[in-house]
Parts: sequence; structure tokens; C-alpha cells
Amino acid sequence: MPREDTLRSAKDDAKAQETGAATHPVSSAPTFVLVSDTRMFIQENVYAILGHGNFQRRLLFTGMLSVTVLLLHAFANFLIGRDVDHWCRQPDDLSHVSGETWRNTAIPIEADGSHSRCTVYHPAMPTPDNAVEIRSVISRYCWNYDTQDVSDSIVSRWDLVCNKRWLYKFTKIANMLVAALLVPAAGFVSDRIGHQLAILGSVICLLACSVACSVAQTFFMFLVTRFFLSAASCSVQVLMFILIYEVTGNQNRATYGVLDAALGTTLVPPALYVLSIQEPHWVMAHLELLLPTFMLVFWCFLLDESPAWLLSTGNPHAAEAAAVAAATSNGLSAHTAREAFRALVAHIRRRDASKQFVMTIGGSDMFMHEPLFRWGVMSVLPSWFSVNLAYYGFVLQNAYTRHVWRTIHMVVQALLYASVCWYISDHGQRETLSILLAFLCASAVTHAAVSVTMAGQLSSAVVLVVESLASAALSVNYGYTAEVFPTTVRSIGLTISYAFGRVGVIVASVIVVLWGGANEADMPLDVAVAALALLSAVSIQWLPEIFARKKEKSCCSSEKERKEAILASLSSTIKTIKHPLKTRRRSSGAVSASSSKTRTLTARPPSSL
Repeated sequence: MPREDTLRSAKDDAKAQETGAATHPVSSAPTFVLVSDTRMFIQENVYAILGHGNFQRRLLFTGMLSVTVLLLHAFANFLIGRDVDHWCRQPDDLSHVSGETWRNTAIPIEADGSHSRCTVYHPAMPTPDNAVEIRSVISRYCWNYDTQDVSDSIVSRWDLVCNKRWLYKFTKIANMLVAALLVPAAGFVSDRIGHQLAILGSVICLLACSVACSVAQTFFMFLVTRFFLSAASCSVQVLMFILIYEVTGNQNRATYGVLDAALGTTLVPPALYVLSIQEPHWVMAHLELLLPTFMLVFWCFLLDESPAWLLSTGNPHAAEAAAVAAATSNGLSAHTAREAFRALVAHIRRRDASKQFVMTIGGSDMFMHEPLFRWGVMSVLPSWFSVNLAYYGFVLQNAYTRHVWRTIHMVVQALLYASVCWYISDHGQRETLSILLAFLCASAVTHAAVSVTMAGQLSSAVVLVVESLASAALSVNYGYTAEVFPTTVRSIGLTISYAFGRVGVIVASVIVVLWGGANEADMPLDVAVAALALLSAVSIQWLPEIFARKKEKSCCSSEKERKEAILASLSSTIKTIKHPLKTRRRSSGAVSASSSKTRTLTARPPSSL
């Protein structure tokens, strides 16, 4: 393509920005990504064609289910990794000795009055001639467990006690580490082959690993399957959120983003607590994990691709089919949707002098050099780290809270989510996230102060508030981050942000699990959460606000009026951006003279950011 056909004048750029149209391609290579990412123009026009109804609600249900499955597997140790009381087993030559006699005679007593878990007297039994002889304390490497079936917990199933206790702690941290490494790969694949195929591949891997984990015969097999299970469940959840985001209009997008995580984060931790009290057998525990996983697989196979992504990546025919299917699911006319979509595609083609609306990936990298984009990425990453650190850290710390506090927590979190859904519609996503982060910081400081005073009941109340605030902030953070990244790289952008949040989960696990327990982890966890939440709240203040468009009071009363409204909107936009023939045929010298100015304008960040 000649150089004069690849650049536009400053006048053309100004018009394009006024109408929301894309700039012209700067390269003719065959790979597809839109220049300057006209995501708001495409998404809102596509959404006008799709309408709102059963299609979006079905995706929202699938997204909620994906969050539920993610949290069930993330906290599966509450069911299959229960800590089991244990003590050294008697040798074969003393197998005739009863268990009670063995514990009272051969097991040393610790300073707190409990029996030792890892040591035994030698000789184990005192001789009849001298019952008070001095016996040494030694370690044994076989144990008895205080459970009906030693295979019910990974602790007793593979002897993850005493000198192998570190393996038990490692399982909690390693799962998060693998997710941080592999989820961005799923995002990269999603941006290349589509969200639908990436989700299907991830959910099939999730199901296969879930089944393999339930029948694992060795600890190594269990660990490997848990690694990939964690990565697959995280990938499905993030990609499902992106799909919901791209097919939901501005009026409902923020609310749907919050609701996507609300159900799972509110119900899963207390549900796991109730199930863990029942101490289910190994098979029953895995059935409880597999049932929602099977449901998720079923619903994922009903998904359609995002029409906005298909159109942004240069596949208008597939985008049309997906848009018509979605509109039909919402009860709209397939004929009207098809004509409106074709009018939209014609509008995009008329906008481009070269009849192309795509460009190369290399050319689209210009948005990465925009200061606002770079600042947006650097601002959302600390937010991901801090809210994940807070949520997972306090869930792990709060694992054995009594059921009364669990019930109160469910009510408080449900009310908080309802308040966030109401507030975010009127005040925007940035302000909502800022307030949540500020309250998260204040509540962490309060919890630290209460922990110092050793007020147990008050500390339990405050920690539930911290957990609820972190959960709500995590939900809002998804939507705000999705606004930062363009459509064609949104999956890789959001998954990298998610991976950064997983690093926060790893830090939380290290603090709570390796620091010495929940009580010892109070102060360092509170300090880390308070400092990072404050930093995150300050850093996002330089980013623009994102408001939900108010719903129209009057709507089209018929399909005919709706069709005419869509076509009229597109027609008026086309008239605004038509370029004179002489503008498109200017000499290469004139183009070269204005190229620096043109590139400055095209690098200007979209208003949606």
C-alpha cells in the first residue's frame, strides 16, 4: 500500500475522533487489529443491535458459575486438605498394645499438655523391672491418624506431617503460582483465536484435571492435576468476564461486572465451611466439587463468540452471525438485526478510503506508547495486587470462624454488593473503587489496632468487614481494568493484571501459612493491606472516570422504529465523516509534511479511557 494511503491528515483525525471512528491503517500486513482501537464505537453500536435480555443474562449466569467453581477449587483444601490429628504409630512388635495405652505410655507430652505428634519414647514401653528408667525421645516416620478413613484428607492420605509438613503448605502456594504463570497464556490465545474457543479449551482442561485429581493415587499426580486445575479455572473465569463485558451495553456493564463475582464470593466460603464440618469422605468431597464443574462445562458449550471482538479482528461475516443469534435470543427480529449490522459494517468500510478497517498488530502497538494507557496499566496493577492480597489473605485467616459470624458476614456482604451496584451507576467506577479502597485501608488499620488490644469478638467483626470490602473492590476492579485495555488485546491485558493479583494471593498465603498461623499473621497482613490499598486508591485518581449511560425514558415501541433509529444513527455518522476525493489523493509530499502532527493526534487516548 502506498505511503499516502496509509496516513491521514490532522483534519481527518479530528473528524474521526469526533465521530468515534477508527483511524486509517498504517500497514497492509495480513494480521488483524483495529487502529487506535475503536472499541467504544463498535461495542456500543453492536450492543444497540444485540439488545439486552436473555443472551446477557445467560452469560451472567455462566460467569457467576465460573466464579463459584474457581473459588470451590481454590479453597478445596477445606474439604480434601483438612488437618488431621496424628501421632507416631507403634512398631509391629507392639501391635498388640491398644491405641489408648500406646498414646498414654509411649507418646511424650508437650508443654501445652497435648500429646506429641512427631516423637516417641525409646524404648517405647517401660520395662516391668524398672518403670522409671530414663527414656530418650526419638522421631518415627509412620503415624496413626484420628480419622475414620486415612484417605479422606491429603494430610493422612500421603503422610504430609512432621518432616513432610512443608509439602502441605507448598500445595496452597504452588496452585496460585501456576495460575499466575499460565493464565496470561490463555489470554494470549483468546486474543488470537477468540474468547469462545479459549473458554471451551480451558473448561475441558478444567473438567479433565478435576476428574484426574479425584482419582490421583500419588501425591505427585495430585499436585500436577491441582496445578493445571487452578490455571484452567482461573482462565475460564477471567475470559467469561471479558465475554460478558463485550456484549453488555454501557448502561448495565458495570452492574453486571459487580454481580458476576457477587454470588460466588458471598456464598462459597461459608458453604465450604459448612461442608467441612461434615468431614466428607474423599469421594463425596470430590463429587461436591465436580457437580458445579459439570454444570459449568454444559453452559460453556452454549456460548457464542463476542460480535464486537469478531468485528474488531476483521471477521464481519462471523460477527454478523453471532450478532443475529444474540439478537434473536433477546427476542428481536433476525431480519432487523441483520440489516442493522450490515449497515454498521458498511459504515466502517465507507470510513476507510482503502476499503479496509483492519491493520497489523505491529501498527496497533501505538496505543501502548500513549501516556494515559501506560499510566492506566501501572495504576490498576497495584489495585489488583492489594485487593487479592486482602481477600484471599483474610479468607485464609478467617477459615475457622464460627457459623454465627459467617451468617453475619453473608448479610453484610450482600448489603455491600447491593450498595455498590446502586452507587456505581450514578457515580462511576473510579469513584466507587476509590471509596472501597479507602474503606479497605481504614478497616485494615482498625483490625490491626483491635488485634493489639486482643479484643477477640471485635476482631472477628472487623475482619469480616475487611473481607467484604476486599471482595467488592475485586469485583469493581475487573470492570475498571477492562476499560483500560483495547478490545483486541483485552484478554492478554486483563489476564496479566489477574496474574499480578495472583502474586498478591501468593504473598497472602506466605504471610498466613508460613508466618506461623492466622493469629501471628494479623499484624503483617493488616499493614500490607492498608499500605497497598492506600497506594492503589491514590494511583487511580489520575485516570478518567467511567460512567454508566442513563437509560432512555422512552424507547422504540416497535421493531420498525428500532431499526429506523439504528440506521438513522449510522447514516448521520457516515455523512459527518465523508472525505473529499481530493483529501484522499493528496501528494506524498503533503502527507509527509503532516505525518508528525497526524501521529500525535492518532496517539491521543480514546475518550473511553
